[in-house]
Amino acid sequence: LSDFLESTTDVYYIIYNSNQNKNLITSQWKKIFGFDATKSNDIFSDKSKCIISENPKSHYSQIIKLKVDEEKSFLYQVLNSTTGQKFWLSETINKKYDKELKDNVIRGRITDITREQVKVMELAESEVRFRNFMDLTPVMVWVSNEKNIVTYSNRASKEFLGYELEKLKDYKQYATLV
Repeated sequence: LSDFLESTTDVYYIIYNSNQNKNLITSQWKKIFGFDATKSNDIFSDKSKCIISENPKSHYSQIIKLKVDEEKSFLYQVLNSTTGQKFWLSETINKKYDKELKDNVIRGRITDITREQVKVMELAESEVRFRNFMDLTPVMVWVSNEKNIVTYSNRASKEFLGYELEKLKDYKQYATLV
C-alpha cells in the first residue's frame, strides 16, 4: 500500500489518535507543506499554520471536531515556508474507528489543484476586464447562452431600456422590445 501511495502525486495520510507509530504519511507532504509530518507532535496544527487562504484556526478546529464516520472536504491555499511556493489544495478527510487497535483514525487525501485554480482565477480576471470594457462601450451589448437566456448586458443596454436584460427570460422577449 505504501509503495502505491508514494507513486502518486497526491498526499495521503492515515493518522492514529493514540498510536502515532502506526501513522502513514506520504513523502509528498513535505513538498507541499515544507515540513516532515512524521516529526510533528501535532500534524494538523502544523499543517494549519501553512494555510494562507482562510482562517487556519477554523480549519484546525473542523478537523479536530470531526466525528467518527464523518467526511469533510476543504479547498485552501498554503505557503510552503521552506521553498516559498504557494499551492492550492483540495482535501478530503474522514474519521473512522479501528476496532482492532481500538483507536480513532483520521484518513485524508490532498490533491494539488494549483494549475486549475490559477486558470479559474485568470478566467475571472478576464471576465472582469470584458465587463469593464463592455460597460464603457456606448453601444448596446448583450450576451445570451445556447438556450437564448441573456447572461450579460452592458451599461448602455441598461440605460436605454431602464432595466437589466438578465432579468428577461429569453432573447425572444428582448427581440420584441427592439
